[in-house]
Amino acid sequence: MRGGRDGVRRRRRSNGVDSAVPNVELLAGDWRDHLPQRAPFDLLFFDGGHFDESPEAIDLVVPGGLIVKDDLSPDWEGPDPVRELLFDNPKLLAVELLTTPTTVAVLAVRLGVTGA
Repeated sequence: MRGGRDGVRRRRRSNGVDSAVPNVELLAGDWRDHLPQRAPFDLLFFDGGHFDESPEAIDLVVPGGLIVKDDLSPDWEGPDPVRELLFDNPKLLAVELLTTPTTVAVLAVRLGVTGA
């Protein structure tokens, strides 16, 4: 890669876009301000925030696309709004994977539900 890692960092700082990878766009701010107009996506990695308060994010993913929600507790007791949204939503088929001894991730495939 021309310029090495320092060159990539310089380009990122100078224009906000990683020009070393042409299909990558770096955005800052609330996802609601940036992602809906760029949808649909094949992959949505929902890392921060409260996914249970953002069910509209599911509609950003194409049927057959994947939603990843990480940093969940494997030993959660009681109601869990994030898991309820992912596992009980008729638009999704979800599975939970242990990623470390203390965290899990949920992978959910967006189904091709009629009217979705």
